[in-house]
Amino acid sequence: MAQDLFDTKEKREQAIAHFTNLLGQPGWKLIQDILDENIKVLVEQLKTPGSKDETKEDIDIMRNNLSLTETFRNTPEKLIEQLQSTETGEIDIDPFETVEELRAKRKESSGT
Repeated sequence: MAQDLFDTKEKREQAIAHFTNLLGQPGWKLIQDILDENIKVLVEQLKTPGSKDETKEDIDIMRNNLSLTETFRNTPEKLIEQLQSTETGEIDIDPFETVEELRAKRKESSGT
């Protein structure tokens, strides 16, 4: 199971060291820059009124792409934070949001 990856203190410390090292790598920094630009484009697309042919489904797809891009961009930091705050190694390594998290985001973005 995936949880076996972090089931000991040594494994968690090693994973934290690897993720921290990853954050400093030029290749990862380039990926972050690319993702940041993609995020800017998606945000701008969502702010700009679409064409007559644009459907709610199209907008939902853009929102989902934005969410996934942000999640991927922040994965190493999120994992470091989770690994530092657990004593058991049980962390959420699923990059996708739960139904409850999606509902909360939608509620927050709609202002209700």
